[in-house]
Amino acid sequence: MSEDFDSYPAFEIIPNKTRGVQEGSDDLSQDFSFGPCWSVSAFGVCIEKWQNDKLTLGFYLSGIKIGQKTIDAKNPCVKLREGGDLAKVKADICADFANRRVTAKGEVCVTFVCARFNQTIFNW
Repeated sequence: MSEDFDSYPAFEIIPNKTRGVQEGSDDLSQDFSFGPCWSVSAFGVCIEKWQNDKLTLGFYLSGIKIGQKTIDAKNPCVKLREGGDLAKVKADICADFANRRVTAKGEVCVTFVCARFNQTIFNW
């Protein structure tokens, strides 16, 4: 049996309706980020909003949004400790507004394989 792949769209977003997006809604902001993203293994960080000296970051583990946090000059860091048996992350994400960068330091584990990271993840 042959399928005509030309009949399928080149790119389609299917919202995860179990995470709060109502059927028929165009609001995908709860599940997806279209801003700049960085990832290592199963862990990802995306800039969701950027206002002056304030960044709203979204955090993802195995493709599922696990949190969102707004950081600013007064509170420039967020500590993440999330996950379970199959995937988990321990990370410190900090913004240095004077030097215009965001850094990430920590470890992500998927089953028994772990990856450590300590690097600048965004510059502006």
